[in-house]
Amino acid sequence: MSLVFKVFALLDRQGNEEGNVVGRLPRQYLVENVNALAAGKQSIPHA
Repeated sequence: MSLVFKVFALLDRQGNEEGNVVGRLPRQYLVENVNALAAGKQSIPHA
């Protein structure tokens, strides 16, 4: 499993913060969170 080590702020369509990550995050979690936001879901799966 590859890990991403960065700082991310996940925003909804209005620019409100839905979550953030500092440190290691499995790439798959990042992809699933971004996909959920892009689909307009009310929450992210890995908050």
